Amino acid sequence: MYLDLSSSGHLPHFLSTLLSVSPSPIDLLLRASDLSLRTAGMHLVVGNRVVKRVLEAADAWDSVRAEVISGKQRVDLYLKHDS
Repeated sequence: MYLDLSSSGHLPHFLSTLLSVSPSPIDLLLRASDLSLRTAGMHLVVGNRVVKRVLEAADAWDSVRAEVISGKQRVDLYLKHDS
């Protein structure tokens, strides 16, 4: 579903940048070199900000892992399938 939204350009903007979704590459996954830039077991909620500090939730996932790749100015989110 989200890949369809991404390819059609219908994902929302975040800080004036269009969000995109792509499958994780299988052959090489970069890792955040600094352990403080990695986290696991998070709960991720996505949606639309309706007013400051209020989010209208569209979907949510448990057991999310996130890594900040600062050299590439990127945040990678890893979701478990069917979570």
